[in-house]
Amino acid sequence: MDENIEKRLQFALSIIFLAAINLIFRLIFDAILKKFTLDEITRILVTFIAYAFIIFLSAIIIFYIINKTFLILEEDETEEEKQELVIKERTDPSLNLVFQGFTFKNFGSQLKSALILICIIYIPLDFFSYFIPLLFKLNVLEYQLNTLSSSFLGSYLLYDFNLMIIMTIIIHFFVALREEFVFRGIYITFGETKLSKSTVFIHSAFLFGLAHFSYIFTLEKGDSIFFPFWWFLNGAIIGITSAYFYISKKQLWPLIIAHWTNNVISAIVLRLNHNGVPYWQGIFLTIYVPIFALGIVLFIIYRKSLTIHIKRMYHLFINYFIETPEKAYFALDFGIIVIIWMLSII
Repeated sequence: MDENIEKRLQFALSIIFLAAINLIFRLIFDAILKKFTLDEITRILVTFIAYAFIIFLSAIIIFYIINKTFLILEEDETEEEKQELVIKERTDPSLNLVFQGFTFKNFGSQLKSALILICIIYIPLDFFSYFIPLLFKLNVLEYQLNTLSSSFLGSYLLYDFNLMIIMTIIIHFFVALREEFVFRGIYITFGETKLSKSTVFIHSAFLFGLAHFSYIFTLEKGDSIFFPFWWFLNGAIIGITSAYFYISKKQLWPLIIAHWTNNVISAIVLRLNHNGVPYWQGIFLTIYVPIFALGIVLFIIYRKSLTIHIKRMYHLFINYFIETPEKAYFALDFGIIVIIWMLSII
């Protein structure tokens, strides 16, 4: 078998096994939770927190299995081949490597990176994701709130406003923690041991985009098909930026903080709109304008560095098409991305 195809399949199988283990643990947790009498607020909070820790447990198990399986020696191997395996063992993915993104080294610099991500990328994109559909009289704000709050785990969005903010802050820390660990920490860290950086970059970015395309399964009669495709595009842009950042920095905290902040602000915007607060006079002026102002200042200060990173991001994207000459690789990558996405929404 072609080595490139073999490595892609190895990567896909490891992620599929991870998804399966994660699903099993979540089903077990849900079954156990049903045996306890808890109020709705506690049940929602416990579920979000548990789902975050379940993915960590699943990652530990899958990487333990991968490492042990990798070290199985066949009887007919020579001493030289066994020595090569010992060398490979040292470079094979380990738990330390998987959790490397949670470093607190240079944390001040990480906070600065988070601030730049929030003010220059995340929040401006969040604003335009609402603003552009509104220009075409598509009530994307109400659609998103209705979609999220229609499930049990999203019902907190319609609680008393102050309680809703507190729950949003707690819940979305664990949402950001889980999603960044999965889409950046796991996919990229393990992917880089099997595939090129550009291929891992594409996988991570478009998987994150497809995670947001899952809105298509919640469309109801009268909803525009535009919405899931729009959220895919926005998710893919964030996925591209975040994947590049993690490949370059190997830091998760800036991404977690930016993701967390964006989700909290987005939830507040959705709720304020639902409460009848005027979008331009209330939401735009009080929430977005101060962040935009800070973003402009940060862009002016770091424009040279940001320009370099944009060019590198572009080259990383283009390199995928240069390094992937065979159509079979494109087809396989597409299939892997779709399969992993489908498993993630089960």
